[in-house]
Parts: sequence; C-alpha cells; structure tokens
Amino acid sequence: RLRSTLLDRASVSAALAGREEDAGAWGRADYAARTDDDRPRAAGRGWANTFVLRALDDTRGEVRDPAPDPGREAEVERIADLYAASQVALELGDHAEARRLAIEVDDRAAAVGDGLGRLNGALSLILCGEVDRAAAALDAVVSEAEACADWGLASVGWSRRTRLHNVVGDTGAAARCHERSHEVGRRAGGPELWGNLVVMTAIQRALIGELDGAIDLCDEAEALELPLLGDIARLARLGVAVEHGRHLRPRRMR
Repeated sequence: RLRSTLLDRASVSAALAGREEDAGAWGRADYAARTDDDRPRAAGRGWANTFVLRALDDTRGEVRDPAPDPGREAEVERIADLYAASQVALELGDHAEARRLAIEVDDRAAAVGDGLGRLNGALSLILCGEVDRAAAALDAVVSEAEACADWGLASVGWSRRTRLHNVVGDTGAAARCHERSHEVGRRAGGPELWGNLVVMTAIQRALIGELDGAIDLCDEAEALELPLLGDIARLARLGVAVEHGRHLRPRRMR
C-alpha cells in the first residue's frame, strides 16, 4: 500500500508539472500495485479518500453479491480506469476531455449499478462544473444505499454532497451534509472509517461560525489516537482558530 501511495503521488506531481508520459507510466505502476494489493481502486487521488474507501471496503462484505459476476467486475474496473483518466485530464487542464470522461463514468456506472464508481464520477462532474448532473447522481446513489443499509457507501455519498455545496458556495448546506455523513458513517463501522469525518465536520462547523462545536470535534478526533488523524485534527484546530478570528473581527470593529 505504501508503494501504491508513493506512485500515486508521483503520478499526480508529474501531471501537474506537465510530464504527461511520466504521469501515465507512474499511474499504471500505481494501478499494478493496487491490483497486487487486492484492494479496490480508491475514489479520488488524495490519501484521505484512499484511507476512507479502503476502510469502507472492509465494511461492505454483507452487501456485496455473494456470487461475483466476472463481466460486471471487468466493467467496474474499466469505470475506475476512466475515472482516474478524468482526474488526470483535470490535472492537465483538459476540461473538455475530463467532462467527456466523467459523463461516461456516470453513464456506465449507472448501467451496472456501480455506486462507488458513480460517486467517483460525481466528483469529477463537480470539478468540471456539471453540478446538476453530479447532484442527480449523488441523490440516486445515496437514496439506494440508505434503502439497503449500505451505510459506508451512503456516508461517502453525503461527503460528496458536501463537496458539491462547497463548490456552489452554500456552506450551511455543506455543514449539514457533513453532519449526515458523520452520522451515517458511525453506522458503517469503527473510527477507522468515520474518524476523518469528525475533522471535516469540525472544519465545516467553523466555516459557518459554530466554533465551540468545532473545537469539541477536534478534541474527539485527537482522542481517537488513530495514525495521522491526530495531526490532521491539530491542523483543523488551527483552521478553527483562523475562522474564530474572522468571525470575531466584525464584533471588534463595533
């Protein structure tokens, strides 16, 4: 997993530097490393998504098909490849290609019932400005996941909704979505799944001025004593302090 993470970062760095050939080569090596690891492709290219979705995979055995369909599995893998390509296109600034790939991901994932693939596609759609289509995909996946008690998938869906609301500037709705993501995530498994959501919820609360609640959540995250999470919680606490100053400034001026 460490090899995969390092290759993923190398691929993204190469893409951002305009080294398309290196980005592709390291991306393929990252894919091979994940395949050897026998774990699903992560949604997104950041370490937090990798962390959460690997934990999510561990919670979903009871909702998976007991007799996997090789044809569907191959299509799900193809959808993951298309999603990764859409992210690389975004990093390279080719928004037209990224949009085309994101729409294809959404169409193909919907056709085979790949909820996680569709959530990934929604993320690319959001970044491409296709907010309405992303919202429709998120609504469909979250509704179905909650109906069949797939709380892990539903939690990721609510987290994606947070991203959408932040993009359109509705921080209040974003905070409510993160609260729901956190709440649903607790039904899915232990703190290795929802711990990061505590920190993200703290940040969202700070953005809307609920500073005491944000500090309480940072305390909760640090108390979990999970790898890296305590450090992130301390960074979040710094962000809360910054927001505290921003929200207090008008009061000081009066």
